[in-house]
Amino acid sequence: MNIFCPICKSATIKLQWKSKLVEERLTNISSFECANLNNSRPEILKCTSCKHWFSNPKHWPIDIEEEYKYVVDYKYKSIEHIKFKTFERAAKLTNSFFLRPGNFLEIGSYTGIYLKLMESFGWKGIGIEPSSWATALCQNQGLNVIEGSFESILKKNSLGLYELVVAWDVLEHVVDPINFLEEASRLLKSEGYLIISTLDRSNFLVKLTRSRWPWLITMHLHYFDKESVINIANSLNLKLIQTKAHVHYASLYYILEKTLRHKYILKLLGKLVFLNRIVIPIGFGDVRYFVFKN
Repeated sequence: MNIFCPICKSATIKLQWKSKLVEERLTNISSFECANLNNSRPEILKCTSCKHWFSNPKHWPIDIEEEYKYVVDYKYKSIEHIKFKTFERAAKLTNSFFLRPGNFLEIGSYTGIYLKLMESFGWKGIGIEPSSWATALCQNQGLNVIEGSFESILKKNSLGLYELVVAWDVLEHVVDPINFLEEASRLLKSEGYLIISTLDRSNFLVKLTRSRWPWLITMHLHYFDKESVINIANSLNLKLIQTKAHVHYASLYYILEKTLRHKYILKLLGKLVFLNRIVIPIGFGDVRYFVFKN
């Protein structure tokens, strides 16, 4: 199988990190859960031309939309009160760029926390979500969410134009990130904003943890750096307004679970119930948000 860089299409590819895969191909539905904590690590490749990192495409799902369709993530649902803090911060950030609310599209709504928060600020929103389970949760709350991938919905629907298009932690999951950003930017009104968050592999934490970086997981297909995201946006005539560390909130137990990945230590920590009650903001910068203007 000839491998080409998904960004620049170069064939000059080298191995960055060896794989630690349970299965040859990513087909386990639990691998697509947001709260997934399995120890699998895909083979990470590096393009020697544009420096982009990506997992070996031979491990990518044959039909990624079909895999996400069947995701059910009860663990995520159980910690929604913590996720609320993350999206509350994101909603306040979003509103700081606008004088008044308008229409917006959220790509990857999951259980609808951000969508609902933005509506409480006076925005009128539409969401797109591939998981049938998550879409149903959104619709049961009265949220306007369409089931399917962004790419497939674009082929079937005229989505209109928006003052704001957002995609929190989505770009690293899509097969063709350049096309994704191009199509998202086409849905912006004049002077509209595109806000995304994604991984930043140039961060100090990645250099410190190397192959043990917690975000080297099977559901992530791409590993960007700040410059590559900005360069792609510039090629689409999007102007960078702001980029900073994207802050997530998590329990202390979740953080230890994500970083230690040792079943015997985690079994011991699991008995310390108070670790789940301590919630702290995490913003090292290895996940970064970008605000672009049309």
